[in-house]
Amino acid sequence: KIPTTIEEKKLSTVKTVPSQASPVHAQAPPKWSFHKRVLPPNLTALNSPNGKKIFAESLSAGNLEAYFPLSEQFLTQSDPAYCGVATLAMVLNALSIDPNVRWKGGRRWFDEDVLLSSGSTKEQCCMTKEYVLKYGITMDEFVQMARCFGAKVDIRRPKDADTTNIASIIPGEYPIEVFRKEVELYSRNS
Repeated sequence: KIPTTIEEKKLSTVKTVPSQASPVHAQAPPKWSFHKRVLPPNLTALNSPNGKKIFAESLSAGNLEAYFPLSEQFLTQSDPAYCGVATLAMVLNALSIDPNVRWKGGRRWFDEDVLLSSGSTKEQCCMTKEYVLKYGITMDEFVQMARCFGAKVDIRRPKDADTTNIASIIPGEYPIEVFRKEVELYSRNS
């Protein structure tokens, strides 16, 4: 079929790169594609005027301390199924946890491949690339993988929240200093 609309012409010019992924992803390329998703209207883009205003207000109120160590470790997931794994790599690097596995050259650093490497000394307790590519990871698996690499993790779900101590979950009533001390205590004493 010859493309007739501008949108069809754009899509017809998109080149498909041969997949280097595992056999799980070895399928025919879709007939459609998109460059990026549009943010739903009920959300505020960080780079919008309102997003910048909210960021500045949060920064001046001292509520963005966790943002900076995380932003220094920013990692774009290399596969849609890797959202949890890429997030965990960022968190572990921001906490300065040593993977005790070489990343590149002599550097020891977390990325998706280090977390999912079959050569990792942690392979007995973590997921394989094939599993994560097929299923992604659940929150419980995220916690398991974090613990596998030495992080002390305390998972709290909304249904388990202690409503008698509501001050600990209201923003502004739970100082960032307390959060930092807890993260430091849990991550350094492993």
